[in-house]
Amino acid sequence: MFTSPRRSLLSVALVATALSGAHASLQIVPGGTWTADNGEHVQAHGAGVIKVNDTWYMMGEDKTNGSAFQNVNCYSSRDLVRWHYEGALLSRTAGAGDLGPNRVLERPKVIYNDRTRKYVMWMHIDSSNYGDAKAGVAVGDSVCGKYKYLNSSRPLGFQSRDSGLFKDDDGTAYLLTEDAAAQPTSGKSASSRPPWSRSPGATTCSART
Repeated sequence: MFTSPRRSLLSVALVATALSGAHASLQIVPGGTWTADNGEHVQAHGAGVIKVNDTWYMMGEDKTNGSAFQNVNCYSSRDLVRWHYEGALLSRTAGAGDLGPNRVLERPKVIYNDRTRKYVMWMHIDSSNYGDAKAGVAVGDSVCGKYKYLNSSRPLGFQSRDSGLFKDDDGTAYLLTEDAAAQPTSGKSASSRPPWSRSPGATTCSART
């Protein structure tokens, strides 16, 4: 069957245009809504990002139906533009407890514990009126699998709200938290789990993994 060169070129042009349009729809625009490759909005508020091998993973809050805790979602990407929804790492539970109805879970961050060979998630845990001001911790066997929630506490006795998590090259993990009643604090730990030690002049906690 003979196909004219003109028709072939037109087909290639149409395919290229379609691919270009699909890629453009997944571009990240500052201040705009991010869209996953399934066409749905990325639900990963207060997100943390970790790279494992050649893939980036983003974990954040699902606020599809309001601000109360629903899920911690995970997305994967190899180029930081096209994101694929992997699933929920933690989900709301029935009854009382940190993950129950009308609870607050914000800013989940994940690092890898070399000693236990588990992924460790730290997050802000609170009541609906933000009176608890605690840091919660969960562990998982894979970066984007199900996590087991352990407990919450106030590291070193400080209130803990907005937070960040960092693992240094020597394995020391740093939890940076905000205490509105005091000054910004940092501390370090040798295991990415308590006990924590306080860094001088700051409110950061650290632990070696």
